[in-house]
Amino acid sequence: MKNLAKVITAIVLMYTAWSCEPETCSDPVPSMKYKSFRPISADSFELVYEFKDCDGNIGLEQGETQPPYDSSSKYYYNLLIDLYYLENGEWLKYEYPEGSPGLNDRISRLKEDDGDALLEGEIIKKIDETAFNPSLDTVKFSAILVDRDLNESNAAESDVYVLELD
Repeated sequence: MKNLAKVITAIVLMYTAWSCEPETCSDPVPSMKYKSFRPISADSFELVYEFKDCDGNIGLEQGETQPPYDSSSKYYYNLLIDLYYLENGEWLKYEYPEGSPGLNDRISRLKEDDGDALLEGEIIKKIDETAFNPSLDTVKFSAILVDRDLNESNAAESDVYVLELD
């Protein structure tokens, strides 16, 4: 399940690296925006989010597991995704078993230093039906990106989807 729930972080577009005039900003808190939901097979899909971080400190190294990034901390994962499902007209948060990462994931460090370089790009999260109860049919997602200073982005909420999983 962990392998299927990994974020595809290799697809990060750095718009500013190719622009003529670098964009600048000063807000140390990253921002997230839901972009799209893409079915990729009969039983899996991708969530796509856009992000922006003014100080460029997104991502954790594999070995960064000391507090506050230790496995018992909320901040072990830096992409926090909640799944909500519709039941009897009410949105309920899907609860994963104790010790499960759920849809949360660790994004690898995107740049070497913590300079003031603006980072912008996409985060693509691949999810298949084994990541939650496949009997759920109407769902939505809410994602938060956390930088190394523990600044939490806004919650980027997806549209509502009716899943037709096999």
